[in-house]
Amino acid sequence: MPIPKNTMKRLRDIRTRADKIDLLFHPNKIFLRLSCIEMEKTRLGIEKESATSRQKNIDIRLQEREEEKTVLLEAVNKLNDRPNSEEEQQAVKPKRTGGGFKVKY
Repeated sequence: MPIPKNTMKRLRDIRTRADKIDLLFHPNKIFLRLSCIEMEKTRLGIEKESATSRQKNIDIRLQEREEEKTVLLEAVNKLNDRPNSEEEQQAVKPKRTGGGFKVKY
């Protein structure tokens, strides 16, 4: 059997779908694409609800921290407003022993 002289493919040998353009708009493909769009919309809706609930939880936690901060600041202000007795002032001051840390060789 002889080897064919022309083994190179040419433009007319390239297969295209130009004659099958109506297959792109086949009803089954259209319905498949519509169902994919609906599934994506549903998924995005769920993601949106999740994000809003997370945002609400963060806002609640921030509000709780602000309330805790105000309570602590009020407690500090009450401690600063009361007069300190001499006993408390002496208890706060460290006692000096005069020594310190000594190292012997």
